[in-house]
Amino acid sequence: MTPQFGSVDGRKGQTGAYKDKSKPGDIRSSNINAAKAVADAIRTSLGPRGMDKMIQTGNGEVTITNDGATILKQISVTHPAAKMLVELSKAQDIEAGDGTTSVVVVAGSLLEAAEKLLQRGIHPTIISDAFQHAAVKSVEILAGMSRPIELADKESLIKIASTALSSKVVSQQSSLLAPLAVEAVLKVIDPARDRNVDLKDIRVIKKLGGTIEDTELVDGLVFTQKSANVSGPRRVEKAKIGLIQFCISPPKTDMDHNVIVSDYAAMDRVLKEERAYILNIVKQIKKSGCNVLLIQKSILRDALSDLAIHFLDKVKVMVVKDIEREDIEFITKTLGCRPIASLDHFLPEHLANAELVEEVQTGSSKFVKVTGIQNPGRTVTVLLRGSNKLVLEEADRSLHDALCVVRCLVKQRALIAGGGAPETELGLKLAQYAQTITGVDAYCFRAFANALEVIPSTLAENAGLNPIATVTELRNRHAQGDITAGINVRKGAITNILEENVVQPLLVSTSAITLASETVRSILKIDDISCPVSVKSDDWVVGGVEDRQTSACEFLVQVKSEIMPDIVEYLRDPHLVARIQKYYGVEVVCPLNSSNGNVERSLLHRDGVVQLKARPEKKPVIGISSHYSSSKSKCILNGKEPNGWVSAEPEEDETLSSESEPESKGYVINNWGWYYLFVLGTALGDEIFYASFIPFWFWNIDGAVGRRVVLVWTVIMYIGQGIKDIVRWPRPSCPPAVRLQKKWALEYGMPSTHAMVGVSIPLSVILYTMNRYQYSVILGILFAIGWCSVICLSRLYLGMHSVLDIVVGIVLALALMVPVVPLVDALDHYLLTSHWSPAILLTVAICLVVFYPSSDRWTPTRVTEVSHLISMPVECSPTAVRAMLSLSPVYSSASQLVLSAETFVFLNHCAHAGVVAISEKKNT
Repeated sequence: MTPQFGSVDGRKGQTGAYKDKSKPGDIRSSNINAAKAVADAIRTSLGPRGMDKMIQTGNGEVTITNDGATILKQISVTHPAAKMLVELSKAQDIEAGDGTTSVVVVAGSLLEAAEKLLQRGIHPTIISDAFQHAAVKSVEILAGMSRPIELADKESLIKIASTALSSKVVSQQSSLLAPLAVEAVLKVIDPARDRNVDLKDIRVIKKLGGTIEDTELVDGLVFTQKSANVSGPRRVEKAKIGLIQFCISPPKTDMDHNVIVSDYAAMDRVLKEERAYILNIVKQIKKSGCNVLLIQKSILRDALSDLAIHFLDKVKVMVVKDIEREDIEFITKTLGCRPIASLDHFLPEHLANAELVEEVQTGSSKFVKVTGIQNPGRTVTVLLRGSNKLVLEEADRSLHDALCVVRCLVKQRALIAGGGAPETELGLKLAQYAQTITGVDAYCFRAFANALEVIPSTLAENAGLNPIATVTELRNRHAQGDITAGINVRKGAITNILEENVVQPLLVSTSAITLASETVRSILKIDDISCPVSVKSDDWVVGGVEDRQTSACEFLVQVKSEIMPDIVEYLRDPHLVARIQKYYGVEVVCPLNSSNGNVERSLLHRDGVVQLKARPEKKPVIGISSHYSSSKSKCILNGKEPNGWVSAEPEEDETLSSESEPESKGYVINNWGWYYLFVLGTALGDEIFYASFIPFWFWNIDGAVGRRVVLVWTVIMYIGQGIKDIVRWPRPSCPPAVRLQKKWALEYGMPSTHAMVGVSIPLSVILYTMNRYQYSVILGILFAIGWCSVICLSRLYLGMHSVLDIVVGIVLALALMVPVVPLVDALDHYLLTSHWSPAILLTVAICLVVFYPSSDRWTPTRVTEVSHLISMPVECSPTAVRAMLSLSPVYSSASQLVLSAETFVFLNHCAHAGVVAISEKKNT
């Protein structure tokens, strides 16, 4: 497991240093694991047989590549140590242009070796210094292995460029792209004097269409735009080219001025002036001898108006417009001219000369090509072709790597063998050198040497070879003095890699080892992370260190540790309930005494004002709960007060009492329409409604649906009520919320069983009737949503539940419907086929009541569950009903079993009274 970070100064999210001194090792381990995750992610892309990665961006664009720098640039990495490896790949790309995957893989292997040394108790500073010494020694060894090369040896340069292209998607076209890259670099430098190459002098133009074999090196200019002429020339020989940075269109007024035209004559004058203005510019251009005009793109107005195009067509001037500002420098360097900023400077001496300017069509696209430039600069243009965008983009990246490899040879004119040969030789020489030194540094040197062998091991693994056997044989060959022995992945054997023309620039290897060791040293010396207020330390504990998916797992950690608790606290806030009540017209007119649900209060109203008053002593409630009696606000069961019970009276539902004594404390209901709607809504979630009306209605319409709905209702209610007494989250405090209902006030609040029933009952009705009756399912779903919404909002309006109670109830009900529906189907089939089903159902119901979870205080939940569970066998067992009432059987299809509501309630109450004593005897 990834170690967790300590707190920052004891306060969550504040800036500071870690006080827990045992954490530096954990932080260092976390950084190492995060960096190793990045290395492992691109390790499979190393070598000619490496795999490609498909990367999809947020806007849907897809990239297919095995270039390490491109992969790391486009993936999302948030761990700071992982970002260091991304920056390492960028640095290698800038310095050498190749080896971007190798440098990250080497860094990951060095970190793994360092982790093992740390576990042995070696101090990170000692490891860091030893790795730096080993890197310097490695550069010396590589320089001794290298062979000098001259830039005049084009054949060797092409071999090196081909090696760089061998691992790319376009490796099959390396015979074309490698010579092209070498030729392009040699054209922009002086081999005898230059020690670097500015790749900006090599412009790559990508044109969709054709194949990569159609790629060509143009000794001149290529514009992505087509000619702007309508009827003008498309091909100009002996061209005189002018590059202008001003517009050939009517000038516009600034934002503070307007041109007011009052009549047609004034309009004609304006048009004539514009025409004369443009005509004057065109005449000046033609007078200078210019026959090809390049116009820079303007953001203020049109660079070229339609009238100007018309005049330029007339004078036979070819026009290319909308040239980007960043291309101006390359164009002027290529043409050997200066850009013209105003008409006054449009003179013949400022024009460039070329043998041919023509518009070329390839497939459906057109572009302008300039060749035969007189006095050209040291620039070239590569016209890259491809059959689709993915191939074209990858060919561009591959060509860039080939150009960078040749540039490395210009900067350091030496090459070494490839195929894992230099890394194997380094491992051998460093291990031998480690024997000449003593102390802890010797262990570090050997670890550094072994870590470098990750390159040949990965090459063999990606090529489908046995990495252990291959690396072992490679070591033996190098131990015998064959320093050019390397892995030939195409032949699947170890050969003289120089004879196979698998070579690479010395700068690529030395840069990779130097940069990788510097990055590893930086990571090893980090022992603490201080985060700003907006970034908390726990965020850097990345699940992706273990799962190799850093971004997604970090987000989950953040949601779990930060976002989710805040959401829960917000949804539980009673002030949110109070705001909802106020929105629907419940206004507090005086402060309310705090109530936790255990103090008896009755609600009354006079002239629209609903008030709170203390409840006087009441006589025992007669009816289904007649076994209770009240005495001085004490709850008495069978003549004694149970231990641990809160003194309270069970009450009937008194949403509004009929008493009318005036009271100074209270609140105002400003909208009685909402009040009556939500009182009705909460009644729709009451067990009296579902235990009486719904079964009675379904029994007289469709017995199959009725039985199943009652079973769903019973299971959902039992689970919901049980969770209430296990979780024991209170209802919203009053104040700030106003409790408009007393029934169930002594129950806990989480989850809302009204919400659970409001979801499960309509949904089960739709599921069980959609294939039996012809009606619109969409209308049924809308009705279910409306039904559920009214019930849920009613519980918030009456102050009985928090928003979190409602949300959890809805989610829990939806989750339970998945297993409950098939379970109910199986149970219903058993009820219809077994003669023992009434007895079994009654036994199960009694057992569930007896073993119902005990609460820390008395609540009416157990009594409510007795009603639910005893209703189930009475309502759902057609065999029991037929035996007791001598009625016709209830079949699974629709049947007309006429059962009066009075008879049904009588049966329900009889069963309830017979079991309630057992359930509360257990709770006593």
